[in-house]
Amino acid sequence: MTHYDDAAEAARALAARQEDLANWRSHHPDQTPPSVAEVLDDQARNRSQLDRPFASAWSLLSGGYRVLACNPAGRPLPGAEPVGDTAVLLSTWDRWPDAIAAAAAGVDHDLVAAAVTDDGMEWLHQVAIDPGTKRRPPAEAPAAETIEPGWREPDDPRPGPQVRELAGVAVRLTEVTQTPPRLASATTAPGERGRHWGQDLAARLARPKPATSTILVWSWPAAEGGKTWHLPTRRVRAGVELLAALPYDGAVLAIDGRHWRVSWGSGLARRQALPLWLAPAFGGKLPAA
Repeated sequence: MTHYDDAAEAARALAARQEDLANWRSHHPDQTPPSVAEVLDDQARNRSQLDRPFASAWSLLSGGYRVLACNPAGRPLPGAEPVGDTAVLLSTWDRWPDAIAAAAAGVDHDLVAAAVTDDGMEWLHQVAIDPGTKRRPPAEAPAAETIEPGWREPDDPRPGPQVRELAGVAVRLTEVTQTPPRLASATTAPGERGRHWGQDLAARLARPKPATSTILVWSWPAAEGGKTWHLPTRRVRAGVELLAALPYDGAVLAIDGRHWRVSWGSGLARRQALPLWLAPAFGGKLPAA
């Protein structure tokens, strides 16, 4: 697949491909005349071969998501609306050719996305403790000689608070750093280091791990009594924010001077509904009667 960084070159290549498509159709009059939808799909498929930002948007639309055009930080652009139509997608990326494509979140799109930092994850684990079990005494560790290593009694009947399942699919954001050299060298020598030479050398050669962040994703919480939950798109608390859109798999976001690569993983299609006990903690409300 060829992609062009120069807009004029990409436009010329796109025009050439469209001309080839028109010529093919003119020389195959026996073929069934295409519908408007087929023509638009042809145009979108053709453009996706040449236009990298549009290709991401087209892949999301083809996957059944409603697409939002976002800025480099992954926030919806002013005036952008969720797109579920090929013609509108083409015109949207004509207007914002370098936009980051993202899957729109919300009840109409059956998607909840929460950006969570380490502090936010700690808060989530606290919220997940079942209130009815918080006062249980902590579990006593079994004597080492009475239990096999790794063995755990069925259903874990020991005392202690119970933790409810979050059930969210984790989308990872990994900081993009400079590629480390394939070869590296370091020296070590006898001295007051308090560890083996090999350990000291390994520590000197160790490459720092890139920073990571997490977006937890669910489908929309189930309705209660015929009422549908309302969840605000906003900062819930320090370290937790409900997002309006989930940037596409592979997107590189520019946030506060740092670059992050988005990785959806393989489980997003099997996401579960946001737990009903978690919806109020996120500021969710049922409509008034």
